[in-house]
Amino acid sequence: MRKNGFTLLEVLVAFALLSGLLALLVQSQGEAVFFLDRSAKLEAVQNEAMNRLLSVERAGTLPEPAEGQFFSPHPLAGGSWKVERSEQDFLGFPLSQIRCTLTYLERGVSKNYSTQIWGDLK
Repeated sequence: MRKNGFTLLEVLVAFALLSGLLALLVQSQGEAVFFLDRSAKLEAVQNEAMNRLLSVERAGTLPEPAEGQFFSPHPLAGGSWKVERSEQDFLGFPLSQIRCTLTYLERGVSKNYSTQIWGDLK
C-alpha cells in the first residue's frame, strides 16, 4: 500500500541541505558587506589624496600648513595627511615630486596610502 507524502528522514535531509545553503548565503553576504565597506573607505582615501594633489598643482605651491588631521564628520576622521615636495633632476631639467601621504583608520587598524605627481612647481 502506497501513502502520499514524505517520510521523516526525507524531510530531515531536505532541512539539513537547506540550512547548509542558507549558512553559505549568509556568509557570502557578510563578506560582500565587508568588501563594500573597505572599497568605500579606499575610494574616500584616493579622492582625498587626489584633491590635495590637484590643489597643489593648481596653486603652484605647497599648502600652508603642509600637514594636518582629519576631524569628525570627515570620512577619514582620526587620520592625518601630509604633502611633501622634493626636487629631482630629470635630464638636466628640475622637476618637483609632490607626494601626498594619508594615514587613516580601517576597523581600528592604522593604514597608510601614498601617491605622487611630478611637475614644475615654483
